[in-house]
Amino acid sequence: MAKRLTGMAEQKVDDRLRVAVPAKFMDALRHLSGSGDGDLSVVVGLGLEGRLCIFPKPVHDDLLAHLDSQPKFDPKWRRIRNMVEGSSEEQTLDKQKRIKIPGLLARELGLQGNIVVTGSGLELVLMPLADWEKELKEYPAVADGMYGGEKNVG
Repeated sequence: MAKRLTGMAEQKVDDRLRVAVPAKFMDALRHLSGSGDGDLSVVVGLGLEGRLCIFPKPVHDDLLAHLDSQPKFDPKWRRIRNMVEGSSEEQTLDKQKRIKIPGLLARELGLQGNIVVTGSGLELVLMPLADWEKELKEYPAVADGMYGGEKNVG
């Protein structure tokens, strides 16, 4: 089975808007990037849910290819394509395995101080701790709604 990015970790964004990629994600990130022990290049940008993501480069390339295959004149797809591609920035992790969060996105998404980094299969998602806590509280109702109220699922 292919490696996936799973799990979560609380991290801190420093004063220079850098955040360390938790060590627990590094093997899967390298695997999905197809990179060996050298420098690890990733793409930092908005994902489809409007959250900041860290993508392995091949995964981001696949996302862009998917967006390019959508109707070019549909304003909703064009907006999504523009936001995802326009916010994307290829970066190489520094020696402390950190990425830089673009300042505008850090402000608009509330990515200062304590954040949560979660594995979402093929990418990492960064969100403010308060947003993650809200999603955690809402999760039982969302899951319950998905399964029509069945209590013996999962």
